[in-house]
Amino acid sequence: MNSTISKSEAEFESFFMAIGIAVLGGIANFFKNGDKPNWPKIFAAIVTSAFSGLLSYEITTALGFDIHTQCVIAGIAGYGGGTLLDETYHKIHELIMKHADNKFGRKD
Repeated sequence: MNSTISKSEAEFESFFMAIGIAVLGGIANFFKNGDKPNWPKIFAAIVTSAFSGLLSYEITTALGFDIHTQCVIAGIAGYGGGTLLDETYHKIHELIMKHADNKFGRKD
């Protein structure tokens, strides 16, 4: 039972470490762009980078990456933030539509 708690604690810790690094990546990108700091924009950058980091953490966990690799990828995802999410969305949408066209024989 004790090893289960330790594993859960380690997963919890790695989750927050990856999200924290993603947020730092998002903040670094925000200030690199030279935008005038105001709290609503900073908050939006933090939320977007945390979400990007969360998605990358979940993907890398599912793929079995170690925590160091997960944190690096989460930091890059946080730095990419909204741009990364937009580009990924478009690629996934294209993939789904291509699959649907192949499966159902649609031609637009």
